[in-house]
Amino acid sequence: MQAILTKVMPTTNTKPMRIMAKCSSGKLTISWDYDRSADDNHKAAAHALMRQVWPLMDSRLMATGVLHDGHYAHVIVKTGGAHSTWLSAAWSQTPKKV
Repeated sequence: MQAILTKVMPTTNTKPMRIMAKCSSGKLTISWDYDRSADDNHKAAAHALMRQVWPLMDSRLMATGVLHDGHYAHVIVKTGGAHSTWLSAAWSQTPKKV
């Protein structure tokens, strides 16, 4: 299982504030949405990466936490039963390189 880490990329002279999401299968950067909270911006970046790398995965099953350095960690919460079988199949798909 892979965790997705997200962090804020501060404003520069040429780029606005943004969020970078990365895991061992890929990474992406999205613009900061000022209409959202910080938590929601981090979740949006993690969901976007998840849809890009594992398109069959249900991103509603993601748990999020804040690390001591201010980065966020996002992981898939596995459940039992038939849904667990579906999750196992989704995780076993070959990751797409980005």
